[in-house]
Amino acid sequence: MARFPPLVLVNVSRSWPAVAGRRMVDEVDEKASPSWWFGCPCRMAGGTDSCGCEVTARRVILAGMSIRGRRSLNLLTFDQVLVPDDDEVVTVDLSMTEFIDAYGLVGVTCHIAEAVADGRAVKVLTPEHDAVARYLSRMHLPALLEEYDVAVDWPFPWVGERDQQDSLIELENFSDAGGSDRLAEFLWHRLMEGGADPQVVDDVFNAAGELCNNVVEHAQSASGGWVAAQRYQADQPSEYLVLAVGDVGIGISRSLSRRYGWMDDEKAVAKALELYVSSVDDPGRGQGLTWIAEALAGLRGSVWVRSGAAARRVTKYRSRGEQVSHLQGTIVAARVPCRPGG
Repeated sequence: MARFPPLVLVNVSRSWPAVAGRRMVDEVDEKASPSWWFGCPCRMAGGTDSCGCEVTARRVILAGMSIRGRRSLNLLTFDQVLVPDDDEVVTVDLSMTEFIDAYGLVGVTCHIAEAVADGRAVKVLTPEHDAVARYLSRMHLPALLEEYDVAVDWPFPWVGERDQQDSLIELENFSDAGGSDRLAEFLWHRLMEGGADPQVVDDVFNAAGELCNNVVEHAQSASGGWVAAQRYQADQPSEYLVLAVGDVGIGISRSLSRRYGWMDDEKAVAKALELYVSSVDDPGRGQGLTWIAEALAGLRGSVWVRSGAAARRVTKYRSRGEQVSHLQGTIVAARVPCRPGG
């Protein structure tokens, strides 16, 4: 076996899956073909090495990712802002951002944590819109940047701590079951105070607790996990909330491989949503994520599960998967109307 320094993926055919972004391979067999190294779709489908997914450099390790500027950073747009970047410094460009939801915030956090864990320097471009910069301050993003010694091009504004009924949970880190239970209970009280439908309150409370406990039990994330939740369009019939839980652990594919063998990220995410599928060989386990998707989708909501280079969106009538740019670990998020019967 031989070890090679990080290089940039070049000259890849259009059929190549959208997995660029993580140094996925740090040791490879010199005699192996490039298609075997990266698990190209032709090879996984039982084809031969001569599949047309040509890579000009044999010794290739995937580069890092940066976040490019975009006006909206949310459930629908986050995967569009990740771009391959072989620079030694990972850039998180929030300068153009005019809106960022809880999913975007957790996604940015996980991206930064992954880069730091990889030993790469990170630079954040502060939002030019003062309202967005202040929002990120009160959601505690600057505290995370300070903890990870991340450089910013301009300091975030200081915002005094005060009760914010619309921000159900500011960006919080947790590392044990006690921390996850506390956050779920806090979320329950905030939703009750806001007058959300009792069924929404119960289901979101249970989902938050289950997702956080999954991180603690399965993710093997040295930095724990992060959670954020926010209400939008408060006191309106269209009021909804976004809850996001993320980590930079081993990911769903590697977690499930203990029992089910290796599978690519897209198949692993789909399998994780099946009933009684779990990395733990214990009858009755593997109901949590399935229940979350069914319960929250049943409230006219949507659930996103993102792990590695795959994501799947689940609604009441549809479940659709797609390949996305690679991020370490897993992010699960939900968008749920606060008054689904209204």
